[in-house]
Amino acid sequence: MQPALLRKLDRLDLAEIDFVRAVVSASRGGVLNRASRVVTFLSNGWLYLAAAWVILYSHDSRRPLVAALASVALAFIPYFLIKPMIGRLRPCDRDPLLGCGVKQLDQFSCPSGHVMAAAAFGIPMIYAFPGAMLVVAGVFLLICWARVAVGHHYPSDLIFGLLIGASVALPIATMLL
Repeated sequence: MQPALLRKLDRLDLAEIDFVRAVVSASRGGVLNRASRVVTFLSNGWLYLAAAWVILYSHDSRRPLVAALASVALAFIPYFLIKPMIGRLRPCDRDPLLGCGVKQLDQFSCPSGHVMAAAAFGIPMIYAFPGAMLVVAGVFLLICWARVAVGHHYPSDLIFGLLIGASVALPIATMLL
């Protein structure tokens, strides 16, 4: 990565680290700590398997599921190219006090793959099932909170993940649904 971009990322890290510290601190111990760990675990893919099962057995059309799975799969193409290029350290790697013991799925922080997948899966669900918008949005926001609460992401990582997921899912949902 170019030195100018690295300096900008360092400044962004410094601007966001206090927010991450506050969220991690507020989520330590008790119910919020367990909730952030459970949400992180479920958003590793289990949540999408459960949603796929519900759609397969409760809906006549498979198109929403095809759109969601295609969106997630295609979103990982730019994700795997961009993440190592950016090479942004996770908040818990920058400040070891933010570590919570939740294993990271990969080395770098930006973009958030969990948030990207949630957006890529959720947008076709909203297109297909508009009445589920509040549930999908609530689950999405819960995943965003959990990713910061476990010290794995900065808010800008979440935004970048959302942008990738949405930029892939919107055209697919528009075409297929």
